[in-house]
Amino acid sequence: KSFLKTITAEKYTIIDKDTGEILDQNVNRISYLANSREDFYLMYSSMVLILKASKDVNMKLFASLLERYSHGVEFSMNGELKKIIAKECECSPRSLDNSFSFLVKENIIVKIGANLYKINPRHIFKGSNDQRNRELKSILELYCKDC
Repeated sequence: KSFLKTITAEKYTIIDKDTGEILDQNVNRISYLANSREDFYLMYSSMVLILKASKDVNMKLFASLLERYSHGVEFSMNGELKKIIAKECECSPRSLDNSFSFLVKENIIVKIGANLYKINPRHIFKGSNDQRNRELKSILELYCKDC
């Protein structure tokens, strides 16, 4: 499982010359994605069709989100998007609320802001391995240290 490893941590202290008072302290950390040799499966986009045909609403929702956001784009699960996906999945928007909560709880979808989300690149990412590693490093550093 990939994790962040700190190379260096430099502590900076700004002191008022006249009073000796500490004005500010910062720590600058440089880290990298370590142990990134994870199991990898090549999955063709046609797999999304299989997920969408599932009877499980969690899988149907995940497939719909994959079609739209698998390349690392942020999204908001607002009412209009729920209506569109509910129609595609042939379920109620309320069913999607429960499924979306499940996907967030399981860190398959990562909350990155107020009503703003990303698909966790640890599990699914459309793009190069380097792009995926940059996205994963960002998620681990900024939003979900345990993802």
